[in-house]
Amino acid sequence: FTAPIEKEPAVKTIAQNIRPSALRFPGGTVANYYHPDGIGYGFRQEDVKGGFSDITKAMPLFDKNAIYHFADLCKMSNYSVVFVANMWTGTIEETLWCIDFFQKQNIKVIGVELGNEFNLKQYRTKYTSVQVYIQQAKEYAAAIRKKYPTIALGVVAADATEPNPKGSHQIFMNQWNADLGKENFYEFYSPH
Repeated sequence: FTAPIEKEPAVKTIAQNIRPSALRFPGGTVANYYHPDGIGYGFRQEDVKGGFSDITKAMPLFDKNAIYHFADLCKMSNYSVVFVANMWTGTIEETLWCIDFFQKQNIKVIGVELGNEFNLKQYRTKYTSVQVYIQQAKEYAAAIRKKYPTIALGVVAADATEPNPKGSHQIFMNQWNADLGKENFYEFYSPH
């Protein structure tokens, strides 16, 4: 995260050892603040509010947005992409721009995750229930499907819980998955 990814020795080592066919971009929590404009991960101060201090301090190491560095890595090793849409601070237009960018670079987008970790407590100011998430995810899904009907879409699932949850956190997680399981606008899920 703190330097252009194609130059990170650890990334090269992992890529050589594991040899993945696809990589996820821009990754986990970082995805909730990623914008394709600006250098690095395009963080906006009003969004991160002091978070990600190591990444924010490292932004001067980038000469352009991280998507360009990531594309270079993909082209070097013929990787496909699972793109994580920024539904927290981003827009549908930004998501479509990123998919368009990868397509123009001849980098295959095999899936789009509709957000990241929104079932967790720190996101409940916006996602007070899974229904709020589902509503927004469907808006993103419709826009993506209109332009790219063959790209698989994924949703944010909650961690597995006990069959008979006891605490409020487990009850929330179970309800999240139960309601999400009734929907059919996606092809895969990512448990968080």
